[in-house]
Amino acid sequence: MQPEQVYTRFYLSLPSRWLVEHLPPRSQHLVLHINKMEEWHVKYCYDQIHNTGELTLGWRKFALDNNLEEFDACVFQPMGKVYGTWLIDVKIFRVVKDITPPTIPKPPSKRGRKRTISNIQTE
Repeated sequence: MQPEQVYTRFYLSLPSRWLVEHLPPRSQHLVLHINKMEEWHVKYCYDQIHNTGELTLGWRKFALDNNLEEFDACVFQPMGKVYGTWLIDVKIFRVVKDITPPTIPKPPSKRGRKRTISNIQTE
């Protein structure tokens, strides 16, 4: 994975050769599976002019939910279609064995707030 795929823009370009072999040449929704237990709905956008495609909407949630990091690798295996939607099994190979979920940032400090009687502590 590159930074723009898992940290900033959250899109994933798919190799043209893989696209030709596995997906029809049109934009559509896909379902990504991990261990056939959890699923994420993503938008696959196909560019007919350049014969390229990328995962856009939903990819951010997939990347964050699975704590993807730069240099991790994902292997996509099409499993077939259900009700017209392609199911893709995803295997993640991590660059770091122990993953740490992102932490929620602390709220801003109360520096510079106006002092009132109620927020002054007495000794």
